[in-house]
Amino acid sequence: MVTLDSLSDYYINKYEPQQDRAKRRYSADDYYNNTMVYLTSRKTLVFIAGLHVGDLGPKRKAEFVKFLDTAFKKTRPGSVLVELPESLNAKELDKLLVKPRSKWMESEWMINFAKRYDATYRGMDLETKENIGELIRLGKIDDAELALFVYFLFWYHSMAKFWTRKNRALTRDDIYDLTIHRILNILLDKNSELSGISPEILGIHKKYKGRSLADTIDRILRKMTDRYVKSGMHSKLVVNLKDPQPYIHPYKKYRINEFVSYWDANRDRHMMAACLRSLRKNDVVLAIAGSGHINRFSMILLDEIANGIGSARMMSWAEFSKLKK
Repeated sequence: MVTLDSLSDYYINKYEPQQDRAKRRYSADDYYNNTMVYLTSRKTLVFIAGLHVGDLGPKRKAEFVKFLDTAFKKTRPGSVLVELPESLNAKELDKLLVKPRSKWMESEWMINFAKRYDATYRGMDLETKENIGELIRLGKIDDAELALFVYFLFWYHSMAKFWTRKNRALTRDDIYDLTIHRILNILLDKNSELSGISPEILGIHKKYKGRSLADTIDRILRKMTDRYVKSGMHSKLVVNLKDPQPYIHPYKKYRINEFVSYWDANRDRHMMAACLRSLRKNDVVLAIAGSGHINRFSMILLDEIANGIGSARMMSWAEFSKLKK
């Protein structure tokens, strides 16, 4: 299995993301061309380059859900893997389907189709607190303040995409404040994904007498920005809200990306390992995660399948859909 260090090094030094994709509207071509299919002599893995359904309008959502249904009809998978924590059991996954369909994300749709086509289903991702815990234990993220900073960047990017769609008048400072507010609530929840580092962060807060917890978090973020980015959070780190992730693409631009790459690589290793485990037990596996994952590790996954399952070839869904049964 590819090591964490080697995968992180690949992301920093060899991976070249297609930045223009983030600047145009989604189309059917995205998932037809970016969904990858891996074929061995007896096994098939389809890794869907997922669109986060919450980011799509009604027409795009309907098109994507139709594509998922088509993928199930063509492949008839024995196993389905979704971008949710592997620790969730079947009952916990089933509970996700209780909410109205209008609220379903891509994982809920995949679980729904899996049940319809009598396939097993489970998560293949890490919980955030598991990821943070593993990276701290392995010495890749060496303190709680840095863990908080990496976590903040993850949420800042997500909040920027979500809130600017809701309100185009929001500024970078607005998104910054909204993200801090979200992290405040998470830190104060004893069972949250930050529970492993929250005691240390709350301990740091006690040193700043008379300051609010939000002010403490702001101080930590600015300290980490000065240490790992060498430019101001508001003016330099996030260039503009239309392209809110210069700290991730390319990875090598800022020192903070050494840690961001470990964050991504650890999740991706777990996803690839889950795919291989499922392939050993099933002839056809259907997996889905945000398109950034398969775009990053498509070639690595091909090597992992060849080494762990057998000689393999890779093609896009557009190519695979033209194959005769």
